[in-house]
Amino acid sequence: MDPQSPSPVRAPQPVLPRVLGQHAGGVYALAITPDGQQVLSIGGDAMFRLWHLATGTLLHCFAGPKRPIQALGVTRDGQYALAGGRQGALRLWHLATGKPQQRFVGHAGNVLAVALTPDGQHALSGGVDSSVRLWHLASGTEVRRYVGHQDWVRDLAVTADGRQMLSGGDDTTLRLWDLATGAEVRRFTGHRYWVFALALTPDGRYALSSSLDNTFRLWDLVTGAELRSLSAAEFGSRSHPPDFIWILAVTPDGQHAFSFGTDDTLRLWHIATGTERHRVACAEAAVSRMTLSPDGHTVVTGSRDGTVRAWDFAAVLAG
Repeated sequence: MDPQSPSPVRAPQPVLPRVLGQHAGGVYALAITPDGQQVLSIGGDAMFRLWHLATGTLLHCFAGPKRPIQALGVTRDGQYALAGGRQGALRLWHLATGKPQQRFVGHAGNVLAVALTPDGQHALSGGVDSSVRLWHLASGTEVRRYVGHQDWVRDLAVTADGRQMLSGGDDTTLRLWDLATGAEVRRFTGHRYWVFALALTPDGRYALSSSLDNTFRLWDLVTGAELRSLSAAEFGSRSHPPDFIWILAVTPDGQHAFSFGTDDTLRLWHIATGTERHRVACAEAAVSRMTLSPDGHTVVTGSRDGTVRAWDFAAVLAG
């Protein structure tokens, strides 16, 4: 990881949101197509909406499941969305037609996280039944189950080479798995409370995690070492109860990470040094979901009032 220190927090031109559109009800889940051209959202109105990221044009709108969706991903070819939600619901949807396709049956309880494999053939899901499952997208077959977590699994990430998967959840651990064998490769301990979010650097060497214990941690996946831990006091929180980061995303160059927390602040970090580069107060936006474009320049957020917004950080990252 490049140890060069970036410029400290400063006040460049403000990052102002651009509204893409609105749901009738809060935004439950967001995803961006792999080509970075389109944003998929679903909200409390049980409607999928597909937006053109650059123009904000609504390209397609179709009815989704009646049960609330809590996790969303788009396949590598950009043609299908995988949506997971209440009572074990997990289904593939065709974006062009809006028609439900394959159903994946097995989870006992809510599905909280999904991830697509780089080969475009498989998907992973995790949820309140403490299991992580690998599915064959075309057939709906459960290929493998990863057993070890003792409580809810809240987030998942797959390495770029498709060989390993990282999971985190309410048992306070992160676990690295061999996708092909189902073996637990390494366990990361240190968080004292639920792990809410995690993200991998593109080279698969490092992971970021955030927890209800009010910390934000950097891990070396090869050695298992915890490289850095930041507390809420260090990133500017002074509220009660303590604020915590619950959404994370890493830029494709592996140098920066975006975070959003319960203090309603969107932050840009330099990963190697733990330096905060920029922050945007989002209290008025009432953000509930966040995702990052493949080029790492645009953060898309969904709000509790149903608004989908795009935030352009290109100038900040270049500065």
